[in-house]
Amino acid sequence: MLAFAAGAAVVGMVLAAWTAPGFEATVGWRFESTLVAGDADREAFLTAIVEEDVLRGALRALGSAEATASDVADLRDRLRAQLDPAGPDGAELWLALRASTPWAAARAAAAVAGELEARDRADAGARSERVLAELDASIADLAEEVRAQQVLGGGVDERVAELVAARARLIETRTDLAAAIAAGEAPLALERIGPIRWTPAPTLIVAAAAAALIGGLVGFVSHRSSARTRRPASGRGRRQAESRRGGAPLVVFPRPRMDRDPASFAAADRLRVRVLTLTAQVRPRVVMVSGALEPAGAVDVASLLAEELAYNGARTLLVDGVIYAPALASRYAVPEPADAGGPDPRAATTLEWLQHPAGPHHLVTIDVSDGRSLDLVPQFRPARPAPGTAPALFAGFGEALERWVAYDAIVVHAPPLETVEDGRLLAQFATGVVLVTGRGGLDRRTEQRLARIVRDAGSRLLGIVEVEADASDGGGDIGQVAELRSGRAVTKVAARGVGGGPPGGAEG
Repeated sequence: MLAFAAGAAVVGMVLAAWTAPGFEATVGWRFESTLVAGDADREAFLTAIVEEDVLRGALRALGSAEATASDVADLRDRLRAQLDPAGPDGAELWLALRASTPWAAARAAAAVAGELEARDRADAGARSERVLAELDASIADLAEEVRAQQVLGGGVDERVAELVAARARLIETRTDLAAAIAAGEAPLALERIGPIRWTPAPTLIVAAAAAALIGGLVGFVSHRSSARTRRPASGRGRRQAESRRGGAPLVVFPRPRMDRDPASFAAADRLRVRVLTLTAQVRPRVVMVSGALEPAGAVDVASLLAEELAYNGARTLLVDGVIYAPALASRYAVPEPADAGGPDPRAATTLEWLQHPAGPHHLVTIDVSDGRSLDLVPQFRPARPAPGTAPALFAGFGEALERWVAYDAIVVHAPPLETVEDGRLLAQFATGVVLVTGRGGLDRRTEQRLARIVRDAGSRLLGIVEVEADASDGGGDIGQVAELRSGRAVTKVAARGVGGGPPGGAEG
């Protein structure tokens, strides 16, 4: 097994370097179905995507104030555009952009898309005036043809009626277009098709398959060469052991109450190191912490992990993804303000972030110690979305992540994966998932079932955390009185920050 892991790791690293960037984000537009966007306009938009001013504007939006020619060339090389003249709803334009992480690919695609749409808005007036002139010419041509048909035919026939109807439609189109231009609402040519989506790039999939194949061969050879020197366990005993126990835990938290026991901070620090190792090269790290079958212990593990990340210098955001139980607000004694217009800014709940991710929102700052702090998105009162609305509601979490990109780590306390669908909906945005269970861990079948749920959501299982006992009792006194924790004090600070940034968490 060690040989298998080593072989897969070496091959994976080599192929990852060969295939980077390994994620691709796509965004598409459909063209206006009227005369506003003709064939020449469509080709012009396809060409504009790779023009230098569009790419430089996108790089400025990504934070590169003085982009070099090599920066522009690199962005152009990672981008591809395609014009589909026979899409399901008419002509469509598609943009795909590759990067080393899903979030980087989505941000870069959004920046280029924003520049292209800005050009659409800037050109809309001139394009509409040109179309008005073309409509006037077409209307005049139809009028001449109607008169010619009436003279040749000696009266009104079916052909003349068709021409008159076509001329009337063009006049109506011209009237609507002229009114829109007069009102300052010249029609745009591009209409966005859904949100930006990302997928693993084809080369990354090929690399992963090759790594698995070569690593498997290495492991097989190692297994065959060492099989004669090992004493085989009985078949029945081996099967029973495998069914009783899954993989080794990432870390085990001790029995005493987790938020007061210094040993728990040592366990949380070990978990921090393991999580950082497993999510290397990903920014921001979005770590979802979920109770494997029951929520016991997940609040403590998520909170302590976030505190350790912040204490060690990471800019950290802790999000309560359990909108039907205000566990983190209770743990840090964050009260819901009775007066939303009072002097103390009202912190936005998780539900409000999900419903209005682009709105102005305040965060709660939690002092960890030694000038370190983390930001908190709490959920005050329990809430549940209406049946069937949860997928649309939790889709707002992806837009919120775009506003939280300045954080080094985002820890999300999530509900159990098999209890409600919320956990699975959040997992699709996570870099990795940590499952929390009682001492003794999970049996192999349960662990494989939960890992499959995580994988189907588009994330990966980082591992299992075991706790000796149910330590989640709300922690209601935390934040009201500073309580020493292994030499550190954790206190709550007033809500701060508007619009989710920039983060005011730990330095570093």
